[in-house]
Amino acid sequence: MDKLQDFLGAAGGNATHGGAYPAGGPRADDDDWNGAAQHASQHAGDSGDTDLFSNLLGALGQKKQRIADEDIDEEEAVRTHKKYFQDDDDDRDADDRSMGSAAAMQALKMFTGGESGNTAKTSSQGAFVALAMAEASKLFDKKASQGKVSSDSSKESAVMQAGEMALKMYMKSQGGGSSGASGLLGLASKFMYNTVRNSLTTINNMAQPQHPESYATYTALPEISFQHVPPTSPTATKVILLRLDRPKANNAFTDTMVTSLVSAFDMLSADARVKAIVFTGADPRNRVFCPGMDLDAASASAKGAASPGSLSLGSGARKENASSEIAASRAAYRDGGAQVSLAIYRCAKPVIAALNGHAVGVGITMTLPANLRIASEAAKVGFVFSRRGINNEACSSYFLPRILGAGRALTLLTTGSVYSASDPAVRDLFAEIVPPERVVPRAVELAQEIADKTSGVSTRVMKDMLYKGAPATPEEAFLLESRVFFDLFRGRDSVEGIRSFLEKREPRFDAVWEQDRPTAWPWWEEKEEDKNALKPKI
Repeated sequence: MDKLQDFLGAAGGNATHGGAYPAGGPRADDDDWNGAAQHASQHAGDSGDTDLFSNLLGALGQKKQRIADEDIDEEEAVRTHKKYFQDDDDDRDADDRSMGSAAAMQALKMFTGGESGNTAKTSSQGAFVALAMAEASKLFDKKASQGKVSSDSSKESAVMQAGEMALKMYMKSQGGGSSGASGLLGLASKFMYNTVRNSLTTINNMAQPQHPESYATYTALPEISFQHVPPTSPTATKVILLRLDRPKANNAFTDTMVTSLVSAFDMLSADARVKAIVFTGADPRNRVFCPGMDLDAASASAKGAASPGSLSLGSGARKENASSEIAASRAAYRDGGAQVSLAIYRCAKPVIAALNGHAVGVGITMTLPANLRIASEAAKVGFVFSRRGINNEACSSYFLPRILGAGRALTLLTTGSVYSASDPAVRDLFAEIVPPERVVPRAVELAQEIADKTSGVSTRVMKDMLYKGAPATPEEAFLLESRVFFDLFRGRDSVEGIRSFLEKREPRFDAVWEQDRPTAWPWWEEKEEDKNALKPKI
């Protein structure tokens, strides 16, 4: 099992709800710091001091409540990290506060990239705080050897600042259905979202794991896996297979899977080497793509939730407290399936969903934002929410009627029936329906064709034109299409597309979104609640 999954287990991260039910009740705190001082000393190497780390960890525990109430200056944290760990060319003296902040950010980058080195099985909280302290210790010694430490700064203070910042990050990341290392991945995503306006390059380097040389050997994201096309390629390929990988549980949907899928789609979206993504399930029998949420995990989580009946028991004060807790949980909750759907929706690369088996509940709804879907002729498809006493999720109330029309969408949701993929009720969800053993190969063929023969800038713009700020009238469509066409027609991919057609050869598209997107993009204005929905609740 990879390091990240070890941390998730140590933090109790697998005990969260299954992505379809709000989590309720108190969550156990990950307070076990056993071995953290030794872990910090080991990581710090020659800069390590177990006694120093142990004393500071003890003092840190006394400040926990105060730290939990403090905010994080995200932009300042990114700036200090860039100053000390990327540029490293500042001649000004380093102070303990900025070194501590930078060290905590470096620890966040390393931890979410699977580089924590936690061999002592320290809890995820202890390992993360220890990593930040160790990085601060090394940074202080480095700056001191260069004579670049301010006169009023000390190693002890810099290490303490790093520990406080790391603990603050950790405590703010534990919520909204996330815990342990999965919560820290969510925090890294939040840093990426909030600072992208200022520096896209900084965020790509800081707030998400660096693009691996090989996705096939990348194991930092549990419950999913990657494959190159062809599989023998040692480095990333134009087409990447992204697979749900819980075959023993029939790829049932979990919170851990949510975090991993969102991180994976965001990472592949930003990787210039990747041109198309095939999203499928790891099932050698080709019987199940995803049966929906993991009901066992959801039931276990629901046992801790307050029920409506429980509010009538006990004193008035207890009833008021219970109501407040439920209200807070309701406000903080974000549907896991929707987080995956939004990651696919905003993905810059075409996504082909290869349903190599049954797809029920979130197993089908999360695929609706994909550019196209290929289904097995043996697959069953069901929007079964009315038969489980819940509502449809994963943004399907937006995507489903746009694909099938409101009439058929309402029929599927009202009956909750399960259909064969070829049934007229659901047939139009799929670009093609093929034998089970042909689903993934056919999806790969289409993805390869898209990667080789289409412009990534063009396909992304056209998807956005259909979904994002779609024109309400033909006249609005006329104006928008004209503005976009004006820029793309003068772009290098258009020049190459026309030239290759006239020369009767395959195109070699090389336009880059950041440089070649139309000036009209984005032509829509995001609502504030939409922006909030994209942020992990921490």
